[in-house]
Amino acid sequence: MAVVTILAVGLILTTFRPVRLFGVTILTSAGVIGAVLGLSARTALGNAFAGIQVAFADGLHVGDVLVVDGEWGRVEEVKLTNVVIRLWDERILILPTTYFTERPFQNWTRDQSRVIGKIQIHVDHTADLNEMRREARRLIEASPLWDRDRWVLQMVDATPQTVVTQVQASAADGASAWDLRCDLREGLISYLRDQHPQRLPRTRSQYQP
Repeated sequence: MAVVTILAVGLILTTFRPVRLFGVTILTSAGVIGAVLGLSARTALGNAFAGIQVAFADGLHVGDVLVVDGEWGRVEEVKLTNVVIRLWDERILILPTTYFTERPFQNWTRDQSRVIGKIQIHVDHTADLNEMRREARRLIEASPLWDRDRWVLQMVDATPQTVVTQVQASAADGASAWDLRCDLREGLISYLRDQHPQRLPRTRSQYQP
């Protein structure tokens, strides 16, 4: 409205010879102001269009659990220009909607709220994985955080010093999955330390006379 008013005043003044130069100056100033306002509004308009794109793309909703730049949290608000995420440690992360149209992110709950939590534990090559499975099953079934859907313990990698075991267990939501992972990690490490310390990773050396 301000720009239109200034343009109108400038055009009126150019019709009078004594003040024509003043009217031209006003019109020039209005053009500069319009350019500045356009540049200033560029970011806001970009976020607004990105918000519309996010809404139609159906990529995230309020309540979804996202992983953004290595941090996971739950979406609390999806606005036209920004998205509000509450991180696992109660911090609030506010991102412009353009972030979700320009960069990749993980949505753990796009189709359902259930989350699969996983942990990895390095053990010695002599470790009995069947015994570890029994202990993992005991810990998982005793946990109220497990949603009684699925779990598995597998060897997923091997190095010259250790084998890498991975435990996966499902939980009702992201917060429960995080706590379940912490409990399983602590329980399995305590089990190995107290019951089978020889199965923890060891450094071997070979003597050759």
